[in-house]
Amino acid sequence: MKLKILVFLFTFSLAQEVGDECTLHNSEIGFLECNLACYPISLLENIGNGSCDDGIDCCELNCPEFDCDGGDCIGTYYESDCELFEECSDGDINDDNEINVQDILLIVNCILENNCEECSDINEDNTINVIDILIVIDIILNPPNLGVIDIDGNLYQTIQVGEQLWMKENLKVTHYNNGDEILFIDNSQLWNDYDNGQYTLYNNDESNIDLHGFLYNWSAVNDERGICPSGFHVPTDNEWGELVSFLDTDANPNAENHDEFESMIAGGLLKGIGTIESGDGYWYEPNTGATNSIDFTALGSGVIPDENGNLESLGYYIGYLAFFWTSTEINDNLAWSRELAFINTTVHRHSLTKNYGLSVRCVQD
Repeated sequence: MKLKILVFLFTFSLAQEVGDECTLHNSEIGFLECNLACYPISLLENIGNGSCDDGIDCCELNCPEFDCDGGDCIGTYYESDCELFEECSDGDINDDNEINVQDILLIVNCILENNCEECSDINEDNTINVIDILIVIDIILNPPNLGVIDIDGNLYQTIQVGEQLWMKENLKVTHYNNGDEILFIDNSQLWNDYDNGQYTLYNNDESNIDLHGFLYNWSAVNDERGICPSGFHVPTDNEWGELVSFLDTDANPNAENHDEFESMIAGGLLKGIGTIESGDGYWYEPNTGATNSIDFTALGSGVIPDENGNLESLGYYIGYLAFFWTSTEINDNLAWSRELAFINTTVHRHSLTKNYGLSVRCVQD
């Protein structure tokens, strides 16, 4: 009989875990501490303050399993003991998804009435005063960069470069702005259209989408239905030239192909830093002179076809070359583009046939 009791108790103890519900001697509901002793729920004094501390010196509850701040206590037996934390939105005091003069007035009133809530402490210095008001005013006058969204719902961060606002990520849209689908090509032998818009995914590998975006032919770039987010467009040759000249005052915006360089240094300023070999970047070594000084983060996202016109693969030179279309046509077969490479800091202004699949960056209208 004693053996059966011991087996029962041993089995029971294995089935119980820290934080499980238990019953105290006075029939009050409690919880199991790390020594599997039953403690009153009233001791869960710190639940909800972000520490996951159960209020007892013995140990802490296992985050995030017992993370009240994340809402894990909802529907459990100790939900009422959790003061769920709501993150403050900087400056949006009335939580109406807008930061405006109403939020300023709320802070002013709470200071005058000495009845301010935690979210009014914008700079989190435990004091709510005129500095917090000035911070909200600055947010209104200089709104943060929230990015731009394409018709598919993809969000792109942007950067200000001189007078231009550029997307800092490659385009990955699959529809024109009227909702029509752009023709997707998943067979390299079908990629060679000069007249109809197409796009493809490098090596049909979906893991490349978020980082590298898609490769588009020039007909997709030039389609009147538009592929850039509303308020943005595919940059002209002149607009690319303006970007390069902003970075390099000695740039030659009229340079052509491999005979001359548009810039000897701007490529390094545009390229993302790090290398594939070292695990801290997306260019192959040596990624010469890459500084990403303006946060443009150009990556070696490849091209289709290769330099000899081969179409055996859906993409070539990933990690080695970055090509970007402009919207400027040269003639029926050619349009201007820009090239960056892993082995130098130059920018090449290339004329390419319109069947090439290149990356696209958009610039604000």
